[in-house]
Amino acid sequence: MGQITKTPHRQRTCARDPVEVMIACQPYASRGEGDAAGGMMRNFSSQGFYIETDKKYASGTILLVRTLCGFDRSRPSACRQPRTICLAEVKWLRKIENGGVPLYGMGVRYLD
Repeated sequence: MGQITKTPHRQRTCARDPVEVMIACQPYASRGEGDAAGGMMRNFSSQGFYIETDKKYASGTILLVRTLCGFDRSRPSACRQPRTICLAEVKWLRKIENGGVPLYGMGVRYLD
């Protein structure tokens, strides 16, 4: 797996909305195979989101991410909700201390 890096501390280009949404993700591959992980999305924006999982994925990894709860995309407020399925690139990774259980936080960017 890739190297764990510290989150760069810089000004955000867009506002983040806090959320607690269960997710499932795995590396995007033509065969549909990959090391899948479950976790939580903790915030999102129009450009990406932050997740925590029990598996680490290196910066540059393309993930297929699914939220595990439904949203009504026909509502006008849908633009302020996370996408229900998307491809996203891992931009950074950090290890989180979690009482001896491995947990990894990752910032990811939507791919259009």
